[in-house]
Amino acid sequence: MSPSLLPGVSLISLALAAPSRCRWFAALLSLGAGLAAHAQRPAEAAAQSIFAAVSADARSQHEASAIRLWPDQAPESRGTAPEDVPLLYPVLPARSALEPPRPVMLVLPGGGYTYHSASEAFPIAERFRADGFAAFVLQYRLRPYDPAVSLLDALRAVRVLRSRSAELNLDPQRIAVIGFSAGGHLAANLSTHGDDGQPEAADPVERPGSRVQAAILFYPAILHAPADQLAPGTTDLPSLLQLEGVQQFVDARTPPTFMIVGYDDTRAPYAHCLAYAARLHRAGVRFELHVLGGGDHGRSVRDGRRAEWEPMLRHWLTTVAVSTR
Repeated sequence: MSPSLLPGVSLISLALAAPSRCRWFAALLSLGAGLAAHAQRPAEAAAQSIFAAVSADARSQHEASAIRLWPDQAPESRGTAPEDVPLLYPVLPARSALEPPRPVMLVLPGGGYTYHSASEAFPIAERFRADGFAAFVLQYRLRPYDPAVSLLDALRAVRVLRSRSAELNLDPQRIAVIGFSAGGHLAANLSTHGDDGQPEAADPVERPGSRVQAAILFYPAILHAPADQLAPGTTDLPSLLQLEGVQQFVDARTPPTFMIVGYDDTRAPYAHCLAYAARLHRAGVRFELHVLGGGDHGRSVRDGRRAEWEPMLRHWLTTVAVSTR
């Protein structure tokens, strides 16, 4: 491995594409602690498992079908324990012989980079499978790994999906990502740090690109600032845009983005989405932003308001040509 740029982080090639990416590493390192504060209380998080929302039989099936992102030890790995091994879990529709390749939905659960929220993992993938998507839940690495390593896992996951698209009957040009809270931060980072691949790479998985065609962000953390500094009435949009955050890396190649957040969310205030939307607008990237009245962080927006946002999301997916309809 290459020498360390920061503790626990090697000179990952994506960070060296431009000098400004060095700031990106430092920003991610500081952000992780802030996102951990957005997670559930320690006792609640400790009881969480990415499989907590599925049956024992379903868990066994998912574990049996898991896809390792790297055949051997993952880059930056601290060991060989389960928490050191990033995995993709397929949640696939039944397949017929003449079926055309399916669009893909990559699911990134939240949890403040300290755990994987079960309600934002397989239940979300099942919804998209019901709509005809080939869904995949990513179990990315968590603290003590830095968020930069979680991004490395997400970028690799997209390459794995493209490299196995023929085998799994996937459309490599219709890959979308959906992320929640810290998973929304990871999805935004994936959206803004994808590349076109390395055609000459010795590892065939590194040859395809890691760009996604659409991003869906539910109550994401975008800005690197405490939540109490982002509450309504505390700052204006120009000031928000001066803060460090994922929005700084938005450019014309960032994919169309759908965002949804509750007005009363105090853990990831809607200011995060406003700043990201403003940068998308500046870059000429299509987006939809929905700020729902009320709505705390998480379940009340995701599940309690499902009848409001689900038709909008389905329609939006058709407009960006990442849909089964």
